[in-house]
This record gives sequence, C-alpha cells and structure tokens, in this order.
Amino acid sequence: MPRDFKHIEFSAVNHGWMRKIKRIPFETNPQTIANLNNRFGHGRGLRESLDKAKSSWTEYVQESWLEGILNDDEIPLFLQIDTWKIKIEALKWLGIELISEEENGYIIGSSISISKLEKKITDFLEQNWRSKNQAAQLWKIDSWIQWRLEHILSADLSAIWDNINEDEVYEIEVGVACQKIPIPKRKVRDTDIDFEVKMRQWENDNYQKEIDRESQLEAIVNAYNGIITDQINFEDSFCYFININGKWLKNIAIIFPFVFEIKLQEDIDTISTISQNEEDIGLITLESPEPDNAGVCVMDSGIQENHILLSSMVRWANSRSYLPHDTNVWDANWHGTSVGWVVIYPSWIPRTGSYKANCWIENARILDHDRKIPKGVMIGNIMKQVTDDFYKPSTRLFNLSVNSSTACRTTHVSSWSAEIDRLSYENDLLFVISSWNLDRSQIRHHLSSYPEYLHKNECRIANPWQSLFGVTVGSICPNGFETVDERSISPANHISSFSRSWFWIWDSIKPELVEYGGEYVVDKITPYGLRQKEPTSIETTNSTLTGGKAYSKDSIGTSFSAPKVCNILAQIQNSFPEKSTLFYKALLIQSARWPSEIEITEDKNENANKLARYGYWLPNINRALQNNSNRITFIDDTKKISGKQANIYAVHVPVEIRWPSMSAQVLIEVTLVYKSKSRRTRKGTKSYLSTWMSWISSKPWETIEEFRSRVIQEWQKQESEPIITTDDPMEDTLSSQRTDSFKWIIQDNKRHGKVAKISRSNSATQKDWTIINAYDLPESFFIWVIGHNGWEKDTDNDYPYAIAVSFESLDGTIQIYEQMIEVNQVQTEIESLF
Repeated sequence: MPRDFKHIEFSAVNHGWMRKIKRIPFETNPQTIANLNNRFGHGRGLRESLDKAKSSWTEYVQESWLEGILNDDEIPLFLQIDTWKIKIEALKWLGIELISEEENGYIIGSSISISKLEKKITDFLEQNWRSKNQAAQLWKIDSWIQWRLEHILSADLSAIWDNINEDEVYEIEVGVACQKIPIPKRKVRDTDIDFEVKMRQWENDNYQKEIDRESQLEAIVNAYNGIITDQINFEDSFCYFININGKWLKNIAIIFPFVFEIKLQEDIDTISTISQNEEDIGLITLESPEPDNAGVCVMDSGIQENHILLSSMVRWANSRSYLPHDTNVWDANWHGTSVGWVVIYPSWIPRTGSYKANCWIENARILDHDRKIPKGVMIGNIMKQVTDDFYKPSTRLFNLSVNSSTACRTTHVSSWSAEIDRLSYENDLLFVISSWNLDRSQIRHHLSSYPEYLHKNECRIANPWQSLFGVTVGSICPNGFETVDERSISPANHISSFSRSWFWIWDSIKPELVEYGGEYVVDKITPYGLRQKEPTSIETTNSTLTGGKAYSKDSIGTSFSAPKVCNILAQIQNSFPEKSTLFYKALLIQSARWPSEIEITEDKNENANKLARYGYWLPNINRALQNNSNRITFIDDTKKISGKQANIYAVHVPVEIRWPSMSAQVLIEVTLVYKSKSRRTRKGTKSYLSTWMSWISSKPWETIEEFRSRVIQEWQKQESEPIITTDDPMEDTLSSQRTDSFKWIIQDNKRHGKVAKISRSNSATQKDWTIINAYDLPESFFIWVIGHNGWEKDTDNDYPYAIAVSFESLDGTIQIYEQMIEVNQVQTEIESLF
C-alpha cells in the first residue's frame, strides 16, 4: 500500500502579547522642522489658505441653492500632514473628520469645528503653551475646488469634465465617507452598567450619524431631481448609484464635503474569445459528483443546464437569476456554460470512457444576454445576494470570471472589491477572480514590446482584482506554436499577451496565480492579425441553445484560468471538508512554484516584473494535497490573533538531515494568509485593514531566546515609528538580510530580498521561499506570526489566519518526510516568551 504523505499539524505553538515598553524616539520630519523655523510664514500661509477655502465654499453653497441642507461648519478641506507624527485616525484635535487618505501625506477632510482648526493656527503663531507647535505638523491647506476635481473624479469622468452637458443625465457612482465615532474606553471607575450605557450611547450616536449623512445626500439629490438607483454600505462609507444631470453632478462633486470618489458607472462584462467548430461528442459516460462533494458557484451569464456534458453536474434546484426583469437562468451566449465546464474538467473534454466529476456547479446568473451587468444595479449588492443564497458548508467557493472593462484606480479599493473583502471576512468563503483581458486593439498597439507592455498603466489590473482576500488568476500560454508563417505571441508557460498584470495598488502581489488560458497566433511578417488556433487554445463546452456545437478547442481568456483554480480548491475541500477556506487558500498558494522558465536572477527589477506577471505561478494539485518522501508540509488554521498579539511555531530538524556531509539543497517555503475588517476610505494595506499580519523566521543559528529578543526589540522600534506608506529611508521592518539570515526571495523589507521595491507584508497572501544547504539547517526553525494594529485599536477583536511551512530536498537524496515526522509528531511546548 502506498505511503500516505499527509500534511502535519504544527507540534509546538506559543501564543502571547507583544510587550511594548518605553517608546523609542524617532527623528522629526524635516518639513515639520522647517515649519517650526518659519513659524510666522507657515502660520500665516495656513490662515490665508483656510480663509480662502471658507469664503469660496460659502459663496458656492449660496449659488447652488443648498443653504439649509449643508452645515455651515462642515467645510471640505484638502490637507497635507506629517504622517510621522499625526495618526490619521486621530485628527479630531485639529477639528477635522477624515474623509479619505490620499497619496504623499494628503488627506481629504471635512471640518467638524472650523473654530478649533483656526485656534490651532493662532496658537502656533502666538506660541501658546500647549498647542504652540502642533500646527507645524499641518503642512498645507490646499485651494478648494481644483483639488477636489483632481482627487475625487475617476480618470474617465475627469477626461470629459470640461465638456459635460448640463442637461444630459449621467449614471454615476458616488462614494461618501462616514467615519465611525471611536469606541469608548472603559475607565477603572466604570461599573458594568456604566459601561453598557456608554456602549449603547456609542451605538446610537453612530447610527444617528449614518442616518443624518444618508439623509443629507438624499436631500441634495432630490433637490436636483436626481434618482438614487442603488446603495451599498461599508464600515466607513456608503456607495450610491445616482442618475443626475450634468449641472447638478458638478455641484455635488464640488460642494458635498463627505464625497471621496465619483466615477461613471463601470462597464462590467466578460471578454473571452470562442468560436463554434463542430465536434463529435463521442462515447463518454459522465457521472454526477458525490452528494457531499464541494460546490462551486459560477457567477456569470448563466449555464445551459440541459447541456449533454453538464446536465448531471449542475444543482438545478438552486439556480437563480439576479437580473431585475429576467428569471431565466440558462446561458444563451456560451460564456457561463464554458466557464462551468472548465470548473468540472479543467484540462480537456474526454471523448470516450467514464468520467466522474469531483465537484458540483451552482448557477448564479448575474449577466444579461449581452454579458453585462444591467445599468443601475450595484454589483457589490449582487455579490451579497449571491453569497446569501448559495453559501453553505459544501458551497464556499465562488468563481468570478467577470470584470470591469477598464484598469482599476490606484488609490482606494473599489466598492465591488471592498464588498468581496467584507463577504470573505464575514463568511468562510473564497472568491476566485479572473485577471481580465486586454482587447485585440491594445495588444496590436503594444505587440512589439511583449511582455514589457503589460506593465503599462493602461494594461494594469481591472476591478475587482483589488480584493485583498480573493485569489486572482492570470493566464499563461499552454503550448508554444510556430510554423514557417505563424507563431504564438508568447512561448509555452509564459504570460499570455492578453493577461492583465502589474502589481495592485499599494504594491500588493496580484495576480497570486496563473493558469493555462490560451494565446493568440500572429503572422511572422505582419504580426497584426490576431488569431486563435487549436494548439494554443482551451477546450470548452459551448451553449447549443442558438444552434452552436457542443464543444470546441479554440477559446482563450483569463475567464478560463480562474475556474481551473476553482477545480483545485474543490479537490482540496473534498479532502479536508471540515477545514476553513483560509486552509484551502494556504495549501493552494503553497503548491505554486516558479519553474525554470521564470527563474530568479540577480536583476531585482526583472524579478519584480516577473512577480507582477506571474504571482507565485501555477498551482499543483499533488503538492496541495500531498507530500512525498522528499517533502513535508506543516500547517495550522486553528488560531486567531489581534493587533499586538503573536504566535510562535517550531519545526525541529533531525541531526541526520544536518550532517556536515549533507551537500543537498533544501527548499523552504512559507505561506501566510489572513483576513480582517476593512475601510474603503483608507490607502495602503496597513491602513485599509483593521488588523494586518506579518511573519518572520528565525536565523539559521539563532536560539529561541535570541530570536525572541531580536523580534521584540525590532517590533518595539517599528511600532514606535510611524507607518510610512512611501518608500522612505526611515522605513524599518521585522526582517533583515545579513549574511547569517535565511535569504528569502521577497522579504518583509522592500530594500532586501531579490525583488525590487516589494514587501511581502503589503499583501494578505504572503508567500516566500529560500534555498539552503542541508548542513546549514538549524536544529529548530521558528516562525513568528505577528498581528499589527491597522485602523482598529480594540485589541479584543482577533482575526483568523492559516500558515503553511514546507521543507523539500530538491535533488531527492534526503528522506525528509520520514526523518522530520519522527521529531515533530510529539507535542512539545515552547516556554512562554512574551
């Protein structure tokens, strides 16, 4: 009987709080010092800018007929602050409510007490005792109208702004901030009843603030004869779909203090190319999955459920349409039908024999007959409706081969992506998202510079790729193709010419994975006519409702990459049905590995380009589910931590593997995935999330006591310094790249590692790997998983994560599994280190 090389639960874990002692002082920002040295000039400039903003706003409100709706003391402001000193969550001392965080220390704010802000400036000028230096940290108050247009409007809306027709009705999406009032702290003298009264009042105050802000916007829209067609609420904001004429659109953009984003409604649909070549079905028997097998919900254009190749694999009774006036769940235009089949059979369509599917298809139709989201419908709300209807223990995987047709914005997360992150946090589910395709004209325009053009702004990722907690999948070419006259644009196993890539906003690694999605073929002499040919295409089923054939092999698109990953996840779920989707995600990411075609080089910039295109590369079902005699994987998804908490994991390495004569190389891979609450108005992973996490490993010759001392010391230094979202020379993190360290490829500190300007802690999916000589392995290898406060300061809330650590002998000469399992199966306890 073959050996079962199962994954191993960590045998040694220690949990505790990161003790924070005396604050370590840090340097004052040079700009703040300059402001102190120029007290009169800086203070006078702030006062003049504030007076100008007040008078301009008052004049505009009077002209807009909105007096009585807008509060005279709530003035929109655009500020640049010292982020080394000022925490954006604590701007109340300036009399300002944070609306949104922008680039380079800028914030969009609204005055909640203009007199308080004026007093801070006066105190600075007159050197009043308590507040005499505070305004030095307020670097700039910008002029009022122009900055709103530059920072609030999307690129497509900004491009037509000067030519907007005042009488034409525009369909827009408006983001409105509504920051929660900070949760009250319990004082020593508070009784249980006292604190309960405080909490009840806090809840009521937040609720009333939300009602007031919603009512204020609704009153403005009604005053301008606009129509709110849909709405979605987030932790810190609301998002509205509004139909309104051009004149009043301009007024809302300029006047309403709490707006942080306005954009035209996105065109959301699918782009994949398929033709209808005739094929014989062949002699094949298809069997339904087992009743308790995983279900994958396909959110798409519907599925032809009576299709000869799909009818036994779709849970018909659960199918639903989410179109306002169309209850039909069947797909008349092939896309959903094709995607559904790839979930079931990701490689090819069998011609003969018997095949038993390993997962069920759940059919959620969200696209109309043109493969688009109906106008006026907020897709974030559709995501919630779908998960409410389909989510259950067996159906926790959701395939989304649907995207916006334009590149994503680069400052804030979209409402669609934010809703995916919220649903992922609130439920044990996982979204798998296609990376979206460039159209043919874009590829033709840039073809001569393949693959570098994929790093251009217009080729960057598309909504909802911004989701931190979803898994995004790009496309690679399955087979190279070349004849005397023709060639595939990309070689085999290289990025497809249409696969959007480049890092997500905030330098988060996206896509995480790639799968085979096909490639175009071009003429060698005049490479402008893009064609699809069988050798470089994906085999899929076709809808036969309009007379097409049952299947063909000439489809391409990232739409077919995502469902292949869903199939792997479904197999993981079948093997571990009681585990969390974080567990599935950790094993999925851990299974991916860069091949020789995209190997790491000494060129850090080129390595960064490769990481941006391929993520962690192609997942492998065998590595996800099993090890072998040369590889062992340790994993845990049972723990939670809050900000300032940490868990230490230990892996012991037997001496037989570490003999000086052992010249073999060992690959160590670590994957951490987690989730927490989010806020749309924030910029940067560490500000967007309520709690973010990172991991750090011990050094090869470091004892557990030395490891503990180093981590706590560096953690205290990091927590004492400000969070700096730019590539600043003061930045320091919990990793170092000295000669005695494990040489991780990506690293926590973006100045280290072999990938330029990327920190693995900017992602909620953090994988890294290193290769070490067997004789350099330590007796014990320690991993420290650390929670950090984001915008949330309530340390009573803890958040889930999963971590996987693998050791593998690359040349197969060391029986790692058998030898390491013996010393790691016995439960041991790490002495408390906190």
